[in-house]
Amino acid sequence: MNRSIYLARLLGSTLAIVGLSIILRADHFSSVLKAFDNSALLYLSGLLALSFGLAVVIGHNVWRFSWRTLITLVGWIAVAKGIAILFAPSHMGALTDKVIATPDALLGSAAFDCVLGAILGICGFLAKPEKPQKP
Repeated sequence: MNRSIYLARLLGSTLAIVGLSIILRADHFSSVLKAFDNSALLYLSGLLALSFGLAVVIGHNVWRFSWRTLITLVGWIAVAKGIAILFAPSHMGALTDKVIATPDALLGSAAFDCVLGAILGICGFLAKPEKPQKP
């Protein structure tokens, strides 16, 4: 199985499951976000986002007109988010507070995750592995 298919399956499943869990348990997720007022948790989440994003970007930096580019975009967004959290934690904390205060923003974000996850999952699980090219 090639890298794009593997990542599409992994990211698609994760995004869809997390998005659905947020939609179904928005009240619980709001309390989880409130716990991120802790600077150690915020720093750790920035480190994780940065590490995840760099792993995707370094291993899968594909820029062509196909679904594979979505994987690269998810990686770059994670890199940007990780950097933003590490360098501007108070700003990111304020943004999180706004999301908590606006339930529609939280549900909209979760719905976007579900749709993106479904697209990646469908592409990943229906894709046929590419045959290795002969040198």
